[in-house]
Amino acid sequence: MGIKLHEFHMSKDSCRYVFKSGKIAVFEGGIYRTISDSESDELKAEIAAGIGAIWQERGQEIVDSDDIDPVAVFKRKVIEEYEANRKRSLDNGESTSNVNSNVTSGMANSKTIAPIAAGSQSGAARAVPAGSIKLSK
Repeated sequence: MGIKLHEFHMSKDSCRYVFKSGKIAVFEGGIYRTISDSESDELKAEIAAGIGAIWQERGQEIVDSDDIDPVAVFKRKVIEEYEANRKRSLDNGESTSNVNSNVTSGMANSKTIAPIAAGSQSGAARAVPAGSIKLSK
């Protein structure tokens, strides 16, 4: 969770508002966000007084600073989805890699590696000891 910010909108894309304290609020892209309660209260008083150029969106009066950047939000969603799928796979006993299940079911040894090395998915191919094949003429 990030910092909670008061969010205000203005009808102009780029505009400035001067607070009574002399501080200047710069509305970039028509949006101004502040952590200050006094700035928020002053802008809310302007809205209540009927200044139609400033408003707040319903449900977005306060926003989380982590949710402002859409790329960061998308990246966070992708990572969360990946982690959830990974956990679900591990909980089901599945491997997250593309390795044959013969290898992932235990320690790899010559009995489990030989069929894979021979290109068999079913395990039908087995390693043949050297000198055990006899050819007849």
